[in-house]
Amino acid sequence: MSFFEDLASVLDEHNIEQRITEAVMHIPVSGNLDLRITVDNEVLPAANIRLHCLTDDGDDDLPPKLLAVVFSVSAAVDAIVGFLETADAMEFIDQLIDDPLGRISELDFTGTDTGIPVAYAPVGDSSQIMVEITRDADGVSVAEVAMVVCPQQLTEALADIDDAMDTGSHDERLAVIRQNIFDDLTGAGTGLGEGTFLSLGSYTNFDRLMKVLPFIASHAAGWEQELVASDSPAQYSGIPQDVLAHLLGLGD
Repeated sequence: MSFFEDLASVLDEHNIEQRITEAVMHIPVSGNLDLRITVDNEVLPAANIRLHCLTDDGDDDLPPKLLAVVFSVSAAVDAIVGFLETADAMEFIDQLIDDPLGRISELDFTGTDTGIPVAYAPVGDSSQIMVEITRDADGVSVAEVAMVVCPQQLTEALADIDDAMDTGSHDERLAVIRQNIFDDLTGAGTGLGEGTFLSLGSYTNFDRLMKVLPFIASHAAGWEQELVASDSPAQYSGIPQDVLAHLLGLGD
């Protein structure tokens, strides 16, 4: 059997749609995105996986992006499945931001514009509701939801990043801004631990989360007051550095 035949057989087991035309395997992602696999060496084997952005007419809109070079069917499957899961996560994040059905009008979510599946929405006086899509040990997508009561430095930092995005700063400049802010906030004596991180659950059922978010929005201001006024702040954790990094749009 050929590389494509072996790959198609395994992708069928994962219920991943694909078609082969003119020595190229096409895998629809969502909207105008299309994965394409080409084989460079059938015997070795060696194959390239690229992401194509299409116009409404089905023509290539932007130069393709090389995602992976693989040397086995199993490696190709891992790369394809991983990308599709990330794409699904980003699609859900886009739904939070755009709210096309008006299900969470109380929350004005913003993304990081970095490909990291994270969104955050301001609540109360100085807090953020943060949603991050991760994968558990079994590879299942999980939405981790938390309320972050921000110290003033973090509130100002998020505003600075939003301003930089609105002014069209280049990706490289945004990355430097984000990293500098992270370094400043995590330096000694910055008071990052004064912020409060309150977990609001993990969700594998994203539709369930969409039903929970309005409740969170309506109660967040009260929770914030309770957290800020607590006589025992030690019962709540400070903002973890990985959460801060993702909130700022930085990877691991």
